[in-house]
Amino acid sequence: MESNDFYITISLPISTNEQISSIEHLIIDHSCAIDELFAITSYTPHLHRLKLLSLTDRNVNIRNIKPMILPNLTHLSMHIYSITSFTIFQKFISKLNSKIKILSLTTIVEDITYLDADRWESFILTKLLQLEKFYFKYSAYFAENYETPVYIGQRDQFISSFWLQRQWILDIEFEFENIIYSIRPYRKRWYEYDTQKTMINSSDKLSKSIRLSLDDLYPEQSTKTIYLNDYINYALTLAQIYHLEIHAKIFCNKLMEILHLLPDVITLKIFSLSILQRGDLSDDEIEFLCILLPKNQIRKICFENMEDMDELYMLLLICPRINHLQIQCVNYMHAELLTGLILIEIKGVSNSLLGLLCFSIPEAHDEMIEKLEKMIDRENLRFDFIIKHVMDKIYLQWK
Repeated sequence: MESNDFYITISLPISTNEQISSIEHLIIDHSCAIDELFAITSYTPHLHRLKLLSLTDRNVNIRNIKPMILPNLTHLSMHIYSITSFTIFQKFISKLNSKIKILSLTTIVEDITYLDADRWESFILTKLLQLEKFYFKYSAYFAENYETPVYIGQRDQFISSFWLQRQWILDIEFEFENIIYSIRPYRKRWYEYDTQKTMINSSDKLSKSIRLSLDDLYPEQSTKTIYLNDYINYALTLAQIYHLEIHAKIFCNKLMEILHLLPDVITLKIFSLSILQRGDLSDDEIEFLCILLPKNQIRKICFENMEDMDELYMLLLICPRINHLQIQCVNYMHAELLTGLILIEIKGVSNSLLGLLCFSIPEAHDEMIEKLEKMIDRENLRFDFIIKHVMDKIYLQWK
C-alpha cells in the first residue's frame, strides 16, 4: 500500500449461500471493526473458535448490525485496545447468538465498568449461560499528570457465591506503570499442602484467595511522584489482599512497609530479602516492627532465592506466626544443609509454631528421603516427624 492509501477501507459484502466457507477456526491478528467482523463471519457459519487480536467499534451503531449466526462457536478470545466500552462489548456478545463455553477477554480500555463484578454476573447469567471457563484481564495505567479511573463500587464483589461456585479467582499484578486485574479458573498454589485430605478449594478458602504480585518495587524511580503505596491503595479499593508474591529482591524496611499496608496477608512468596547481618535493624525499623508484629497474620512463606540463613532469621522475626516454610533449593545438598540449620534453630526456640518444611528440588526422588532421615538421626535431631516426596518437593512435617 502507498502511504497515502493507509486509511482506505474496502467493505466486504454480506455473503450469499453460495459463498459459505467450511472454516472452523479463525484468527484475525490485525485491527478489525465490529461491522467488518460481522461481514467476515457471514462467510463462516461453521466456526468453533474465534480469536480477535484487536477489536474496535469505529463509532458504528451496533444496533444497526444484524445478529451473527454462529451456532457452533464455543471458544472466543478477544483483545480490545481501542475505545470499546463494556456496554459495547455486552451488545457485541448479545449479537453472536452462540453458546460460548470458553471466553478470554483482554482489555486496556479504561472503562472502570469492566471491574463491576455484579454487572458481569448479571450479564453472564443472561447472555452466557453455557460459559464454563472465563479468562479476563484489565489494565489500569499509572503515569504522572494522568488521572487513572478509580473504582468506587463496593469492595470484594469478586468473592460472591457466583464467583466462588465457579472457582473463578481474582489476581492483581503490578507491572511497570500498570495494575493488571485478572480473573481466571482456580489452580492449586504453592502453599496448599493438605495432609488431612480436606477440601482445599472450599468456599471459605477461595474467598481468601486474592493474590497480589509485585515486580516493580520502586515505581518512583521512573515516575518521581507515584509510589508503591499509591498502587497498593488503588488495588485495595477493589478487593482485600490475602496472598502476596514479591518477584524481586527487597529490603527489610520496604517489606515491612508493604506488610503494614496489607494486614490481612496470610501467605508470602518472596524472591530474596536484602539484609546485612542477623538482627540488623535501625531504631526506627525496630519501632515499626513492634507496631507491625501484633497485626501480622502471615502463616506460610516461600523463598525462591534465599542466599543466606540470615534472610530466614530476619523473616521469622518479621513473621513470628509462620507454620509452613518452603524453600527453592539448588540441589539435595543444599536442602540437607538447610534442614540441619533450621531444625537446630527450632529446637532452641520453645514457642516456635513452624511445623512444615518444604524443599523444592530439581529431580527430587525417594532416595533423598532416606538420606534426610539418616542425617537427622546422625545429628541427633530426631523427633516425631513425617517425610513425603511429592513431584519435585520434599515435605518434612512434625507436630
